[in-house]
Amino acid sequence: MAKLREYEEQLRSESEETCRIDWNSLSRRGGRVDQPKRTEFLQLADIAASATFKAFDQDKYGNTERRYLENLHPRLYRRGASALTSYGLKMHPWNDNTKAAYPWVTGLGAHVERL
Repeated sequence: MAKLREYEEQLRSESEETCRIDWNSLSRRGGRVDQPKRTEFLQLADIAASATFKAFDQDKYGNTERRYLENLHPRLYRRGASALTSYGLKMHPWNDNTKAAYPWVTGLGAHVERL
């Protein structure tokens, strides 16, 4: 844990150009590191990853489940009031072909909700 705190302090000392962490979103006291089997709560990254996976992973009939990501998207990080795809959700490649294949992603707009 000490090495983790040292690394965090190193990141905090860097300029905004080299480290783009929004430190106001994190507690200075930090969190805790534990084994998933010993914690009752799902990690936020697991929730976001699972919701995103289900939104794009087709079942044997070609169906996907977008509701999880659509419900979660207002709570996902984005820079300012921009769209989710501008910073918080990276689509690769995000070009005319993928925009045409996934038009609903553009609907994940600029709504921001702070928890």
